[in-house]
Amino acid sequence: MFGRNIVAPSVFSTDLPSSVSSSYNHRSRHNPGTSSKTLHEGFVVACHENGKENAMRLIKHFSSECKDDWKMESDLVNELGETEHPNILTYCWHGEAQDCDLNFKQTLFPRLAKSAFLLCYEFPESTPLDEYLKNRKIVLNLDTLLVVAVDLIDAIQCLENRGVVHNNITTSTVLIAEGFRVPPVKAILAGFGSSQFVSRDFPDCKEIGRTKEHILGKNVVQFGCVLSELMRSCYDSRESDVLQGIVHLCSKQDADVRPSASQIGDLLRDLLPQNDICDTSV
Repeated sequence: MFGRNIVAPSVFSTDLPSSVSSSYNHRSRHNPGTSSKTLHEGFVVACHENGKENAMRLIKHFSSECKDDWKMESDLVNELGETEHPNILTYCWHGEAQDCDLNFKQTLFPRLAKSAFLLCYEFPESTPLDEYLKNRKIVLNLDTLLVVAVDLIDAIQCLENRGVVHNNITTSTVLIAEGFRVPPVKAILAGFGSSQFVSRDFPDCKEIGRTKEHILGKNVVQFGCVLSELMRSCYDSRESDVLQGIVHLCSKQDADVRPSASQIGDLLRDLLPQNDICDTSV
């Protein structure tokens, strides 16, 4: 595997500055009451050579000071990776830099310290949703909106099933890639730098009067915000009472009223046949 000086899209820098390696003031997401300290994290885009095939990889690197964050994120995405969900950014591996074979072919590219901890994801050819919506050459129609929304809520349902709260579902942490269907798009959820396991990171939730459903509900609330952004960019959707109703339900603070990801998925899928969306390969 060799490193290349390629800028990662904005979705991969939502938790961190956009530079390849940078320091920043960080208040631990797992211990919000702790004092700020300077930590070092960043990204490297690399090419994995496997015989005649080359695959792009995104390597997130952590300094030794960030070992705990590296372990928490690695454990979480490793478990999500077991699902092989098509709408979740694919986890590849994690390990220490000193144990990895990294071949830097560009002399000006910054080397990773041997003491660094690495976390590797697939690097799909894609565009962050926020940039996709800003592209004036793209006209977002109702069919495309529904496909993106269903893909995203399917990913969120997977998080719910695994007891994961993402904490940062926005138009900047959703990737739009090529999909083998009509319309030919696919949404991929990324940006797991601040994600948490309910069982691991909220051990006292019952003692403070919060249930697992209350905590996981944040995923649905944030999905509603993304869906609202999609609707603002899609003229055809503005007269859809069903979509407006979904956005309204997602904003409910009462977990007993707010629908689950599965229920939202059912509501969205009820709209798909009306728009003749094809899920078969093209």
